[in-house]
Amino acid sequence: GRLTSATVISLLDSDIQGKIPTEIGELSRLMNLELRNNVLSGPIPSHIGRLLNLRDQLDLSNNRLEGEIPSEIGQLTQLRGLKLAQNLLSGEVPEALSNLSRLTSIELDGNDLTGTIPNAVCKTFNDTAPAFEADCIDFDDRCPCCISCCVDGQDCSCRYLGTDKEFLCFQKRNLVS
Repeated sequence: GRLTSATVISLLDSDIQGKIPTEIGELSRLMNLELRNNVLSGPIPSHIGRLLNLRDQLDLSNNRLEGEIPSEIGQLTQLRGLKLAQNLLSGEVPEALSNLSRLTSIELDGNDLTGTIPNAVCKTFNDTAPAFEADCIDFDDRCPCCISCCVDGQDCSCRYLGTDKEFLCFQKRNLVS
């Protein structure tokens, strides 16, 4: 139908319920997908990795999505913003996110993610320095989620967001002219 030629879908605060259909992967021209602040549930379909033209952002935050972050999101190599915050996502951060070298912002906070951030993802984040929101598991006057993605000698900063485990972690770059 006509939706297959859509380049932007922005359905914010629309009280949409149910699962994200696997047919989402057929929207091959889509450049921006915003479904924030709805009542979406179930897993993020792996077919979302077929949206190879997605470059602005994938915003599925503030829903009731559950399960693991599909590694297929790592195929969205043009993506600049990944927002999956405030859901019921579990499991570990997939190593495939290391392919997202154009990210300027990634939000994973407010989920039930476990484990550490894979080294390959940290390497990419160190190179690209996106704003990175995450929950810090072992808060002790430091922000482990930030420290785990910053190598020695680089200036990393964490900004307290709300709870004692929720921080915005980002790396400050020294720009040379």
